[in-house]
Amino acid sequence: MDIAALLQDFAFSKYESSCYLTLVANHPSNGSRISKLSGISRSRIYDVLRSLGRKGLVFEIEKGQYVPLPFEELKKQLRGRFESNLKALEAQVQRMTRETEYD
Repeated sequence: MDIAALLQDFAFSKYESSCYLTLVANHPSNGSRISKLSGISRSRIYDVLRSLGRKGLVFEIEKGQYVPLPFEELKKQLRGRFESNLKALEAQVQRMTRETEYD
């Protein structure tokens, strides 16, 4: 399976996954270099970088130079979010099954 597709399973867009992975392998980098290495157009790359920045996954360390959130930290965040969502889902299902038992 394509590594970028794996990130898409974690709510990354196609462009976000390509951009993040490019930065993991080549950081720090500027937008032009990220665009060239990732295959994302230069007109689009800065929108993608801003989107990843809002999510706390990419940081501008100096004017025009970007670095990714370290993969180990990303992994911790994704694992925590998954476990939290799974617990919430479990609680909702238990609540639903208790309600149907009393009907």
